[in-house]
Amino acid sequence: MEGPFPRHHHPMDQVRVIVDNRIRVKCSDLPAEVIIALKKAFDHWNPMRAKLEAMGVRGYALHKEPRFISSWLLEGDEFSIPRGGIGRLRDVFEEFGIPRQVIDNRTEGTGPRGIPAHTVTLRTFQQDIVDRIVEVQNCVIRSPTGSGKTTAALSVASVVDLPTLVIVWTGGLLDQWVRRAESELGICGDDIGIIGSGKRRVRPLTIGMQQSLAKCAVELADTFGMVIADETQKSSASTFFNVIDKFRAKYRIGFSADEHRKDKKEFLIYDLFGDVAVDVSQDSLIDGGYVHDVEVRVVPTDFDAEWYKPLFEESFGDRHIPQALYEARLRAFDRLTNEMMLDKARGELAVQIATDEIRDGHQVVLLSHRREWCQRLDADLSAKGIKCGQMLGGTESKVEYDRTLHSLLDGSLRAAAGTYQAIGQGIDIPSVSVGICCSPLANSADGKPFWSQVRGRLCRTSAGKQGARLYYLLDSRVYDEKPLKNLMRWNKRVVVREGAA
Repeated sequence: MEGPFPRHHHPMDQVRVIVDNRIRVKCSDLPAEVIIALKKAFDHWNPMRAKLEAMGVRGYALHKEPRFISSWLLEGDEFSIPRGGIGRLRDVFEEFGIPRQVIDNRTEGTGPRGIPAHTVTLRTFQQDIVDRIVEVQNCVIRSPTGSGKTTAALSVASVVDLPTLVIVWTGGLLDQWVRRAESELGICGDDIGIIGSGKRRVRPLTIGMQQSLAKCAVELADTFGMVIADETQKSSASTFFNVIDKFRAKYRIGFSADEHRKDKKEFLIYDLFGDVAVDVSQDSLIDGGYVHDVEVRVVPTDFDAEWYKPLFEESFGDRHIPQALYEARLRAFDRLTNEMMLDKARGELAVQIATDEIRDGHQVVLLSHRREWCQRLDADLSAKGIKCGQMLGGTESKVEYDRTLHSLLDGSLRAAAGTYQAIGQGIDIPSVSVGICCSPLANSADGKPFWSQVRGRLCRTSAGKQGARLYYLLDSRVYDEKPLKNLMRWNKRVVVREGAA
């Protein structure tokens, strides 16, 4: 067998290593110290436990988070580890001089085949992604937002032509993958498989919601020969890990702009998929003209909340933080964003920026944390005679979300207001050139991955699009210069408005 699980020819005393959905060995075939070493390689210190301990949390909230997260399993005489850990198993075996024979029981899938030829000409780095996936079969692909990960994924699915499952985590992403499959593979309607939204239809290419797959992953474990996880940074949630861990597919690929997670549990991503096989840099895409270098325009506000500042500073100190203070901080942020939403001058500032940009011919998205805020922005723009749509999460908002998205894509709508959660990640709107962050997003140093996702909504190129910019309302009376310093670290070009300049 080629790729990440090479065959070796040794005498019959080799240890049999069976690879299917996991990597399996018999404990009775190995010395006890080898099993101990393997367990150690797949015991991960739980960063959430460390965080809670540092905050002074005690009781059930602490004990429900174990000190270690173990991805190995022991069932009778069988010891197993996740598929992405083949390199660590190989290292342990070589350390102890254990010969091995790999038995490849992965599947090419029992489902229907026949993915059409891909119709898009790939860029050089996209072709590199396809070639590398074919070579290594199990890996993480790290490529910035706007680089065409979906195109590369559809291309490799066509090249391999095995029953393929794409796993997504939102209904918006599912709809987007369906649209891209229609445009790039020429398949549509019932010819695209769907698992989710009340549907369960398996086709050569199937798009599945992780929540729906959690209920049927065992039943479908042998159906697919390729499993692709979009937005892989979501994979370390226990439910998603358990879903992907069930599939015996020959190819298991994770795509992400940045697989690192705020909870520091990206080690489970590497356990599932393996190492990063391709790492495309943002600078290389900008230099090649594949994406726009989004200019960040910082606009100071006069907003103040004197009650919030001491609590904010105390919450981010280096000393232990009591649980009560941690919960108070969350409540305080909710109160803070509500006061920002109701602040007349701050609201007028955001709407004026949007109005000026729209009148200059740009498409604009206004983003915030709160649904009510987006609805208020929509109403304020409408009062100025500017038609605006809403992009909010939840099934009750899906009709309006889809209408707004399609209107942005066909150019009939110039503005939309949406939550960070609903449109800040994974949604392609290439023609939008201006974004406005109406609620705080850069106040924490560990917020870079999410900020990059939001910025990525604007960087895509489109016919007639000359550049992109993202406005950030800086509430320095609340946060001092912390957000500005973070923005300067995270972006190539940051400018600050001073007066009218």
